Amino acid sequence: MQVQEPHHVPCQYLRPGNPKRHHCLVEVLPPHKLEGLDVFLSIPGQEHFKYAQPGTIIMAKNKFTKKNEWLADASPAYIQEKEAHKYQHPGIGEPKFLEKSEAPVQKNKNASMTYKIDQIELRNPENVEVFERCAAFYGSKKEAGRRLIAFAIACMKEAKELDLPNAC
Repeated sequence: MQVQEPHHVPCQYLRPGNPKRHHCLVEVLPPHKLEGLDVFLSIPGQEHFKYAQPGTIIMAKNKFTKKNEWLADASPAYIQEKEAHKYQHPGIGEPKFLEKSEAPVQKNKNASMTYKIDQIELRNPENVEVFERCAAFYGSKKEAGRRLIAFAIACMKEAKELDLPNAC
């Protein structure tokens, strides 16, 4: 007997997509065969998901397609309300050092600010090897760079909170 695929698949919010489009980037969660895959999720009519908190569960229709990137559509709002809470648990989400602290943090006025970096040179062969492995894992050098920069900034914030010398 064949196992029937679910109609709606839980995904974990990662980051917003193109500011001019109604989509965001999510990671497919288990028990789906594409688990761990990053997918651009179309969210027309549900723009509140565009800038959700990392780790937020968003349900997607089980119609994943691959063009240049993996694409899917968000499930309707009533499915979100009915199903998403079932998959929310402490194991899903960002590491603890990325979670918001209770101390008030001054927010940047333009939260969607992006920086363009035309060329980054990696001179150390070990760093090049690590970056190439990240690019292979995340599917593109662009996404690997985003993830590594976000991780480095989070580590610098952690070092500063621990009063380590020379922290930015």
